[in-house]
Amino acid sequence: MACLIKGVYIAQIDRQENRREDKQIAPTWWEAFHFKCIKVLEDDVDSSIFGAVFEYMGHQIESPKYVIAIRGTMINSRTAIRDVYMDAKIALNELSHSSRCELALKAVEGMIGSTHHTNVWLAGHSLGASIALQTGRDMAKRGYYLETYLFNPPFLRLPLEKIKCRKIKNGIRFMLVVLHASK
Repeated sequence: MACLIKGVYIAQIDRQENRREDKQIAPTWWEAFHFKCIKVLEDDVDSSIFGAVFEYMGHQIESPKYVIAIRGTMINSRTAIRDVYMDAKIALNELSHSSRCELALKAVEGMIGSTHHTNVWLAGHSLGASIALQTGRDMAKRGYYLETYLFNPPFLRLPLEKIKCRKIKNGIRFMLVVLHASK
């Protein structure tokens, strides 16, 4: 799964560096494991490749038929501003309303339309792990439980251990529970 995600990172670099098809590096990351990239997921704002749908072409019984792999933030690239914007959506708990989540969800829905949901896996790194997690949650609400591999997902929390007053800590915890329950 990690190599498929790495392939998505490299596919974006291939695009940025305008590599011709015969000079692209990305395919080596998935072809070595008998996967074929059948669709790239492109951001609708900056047209960057943030994910891809891979089809397994091998014969191993315990492998998925399809994997939707999603990359994380790329700081030193043309997509950095958009990626950091998406990272901010995580901190603001608004990622689920992003176009990348919508595109990933549509990709999963498309795959489930052609095969049993157990043949579709999700994989993501960092920002991509958050998108894969949100996509998996959305599918679970519909009764489709997808095998999911998350690498270094962002974990945000308030540094409550820095607050010395127990009453303030408990008040913040209570407020967070109420806010979460109201969603």
